[in-house]
Amino acid sequence: MIKEELVARVACKAGISKAAAQRVIEEILCEIKGALSRGETVRLLNFGTFSVRNRAKHTGSDPRTGKTIEIPPTRVPAFHAAKSVKKKMACTR
Repeated sequence: MIKEELVARVACKAGISKAAAQRVIEEILCEIKGALSRGETVRLLNFGTFSVRNRAKHTGSDPRTGKTIEIPPTRVPAFHAAKSVKKKMACTR
């Protein structure tokens, strides 16, 4: 599913225009990104948790040259699905 399909489904199920659904989805995503950039965790009951993980400094290799390089520490977004989401996915196989 792509974003446009999500917008169309939300608009249909909520009985609102696609433009209104688009604005709502954009605001939700903006708030999640903002919270993560501040280092906060976002918990959505029965869906999952968005958080920030710290990735330590490590070595890697440059794919073009094959040389070993140092990769600096960084913060990366992470998502942990709720049990209900995992259970739903297991039932659809």
